[in-house]
Amino acid sequence: MDNNSKNYEDAIMKKAWDTFAKEGRSMFGLLKKVVGEGKSNLVSLDLKFFNLDYLYELEDGTFEHFEFQSTNNNTADLQRFAAYDAVLTQQTGKEVYTYVIYSAGIKNPTTQFKNGFNTYQIKALTLANINGDQKSKELFDKVKRGDKLTDEDALNTMFLPLTGGNRSVRDKILDSVKLAKYFNQENAINLEAMAYAMAIKFLKESDLDTIKEAIKMTTLGKMLIEDGRAEGKIEGKIEAAISLLDILNDQTIAERFGLDLEQVKTLRQNHTDKK
Repeated sequence: MDNNSKNYEDAIMKKAWDTFAKEGRSMFGLLKKVVGEGKSNLVSLDLKFFNLDYLYELEDGTFEHFEFQSTNNNTADLQRFAAYDAVLTQQTGKEVYTYVIYSAGIKNPTTQFKNGFNTYQIKALTLANINGDQKSKELFDKVKRGDKLTDEDALNTMFLPLTGGNRSVRDKILDSVKLAKYFNQENAINLEAMAYAMAIKFLKESDLDTIKEAIKMTTLGKMLIEDGRAEGKIEGKIEAAISLLDILNDQTIAERFGLDLEQVKTLRQNHTDKK
């Protein structure tokens, strides 16, 4: 897997978590109450900048630090996380517990390293250890019973293609598309956009065609199949393109949505300015 693919997969996981961050912790059985989000940009005394993926301050006065990884670089990544935690503890005087969420391609990641007398350890949360087949069944069973799907269910739906199990990535993406319609419109569009992004990146063209067929009748699909360039018809494409700015590069968005590259660059700039 090249660096672009790794970064892309990291971006997908971060986007999924960012959309349903509050519910994400309970997905892994972390039940302590969050009282606030910690400052995730740290500056050390030698002016090095540390960017943590997510940082939560808990009710017991400790921090939970989350990172997302699609690679297992042995101790290299752990040394980086240890540096983050050391600076955070030095600046706040509080304990830090670091969790690293690994995508399905990584089943047995390195979780600790020794440095002199000290041992640094993280808690690995591997999506490979989540049975996507069983999770998909549970979600469809809830739909059949008429139970209301929660934001935690939406996060599980988003992560389905990156989980373990025996079924193919294509089938799990199809499940995500089928489940999306049972959520409110905002969540449905996010789920459809994520499923479409994963399909573009991870599937062969023949399998991608299957996803395109499935997504045609979704809210996002109706945006994607608009072929006109008239003002009234381009609006849907622009909305769909904006939903994928954090995941796809400008050239890919332009090609997939039939937009001019300069138009996509303008969309990205406007999107960045609003953050």
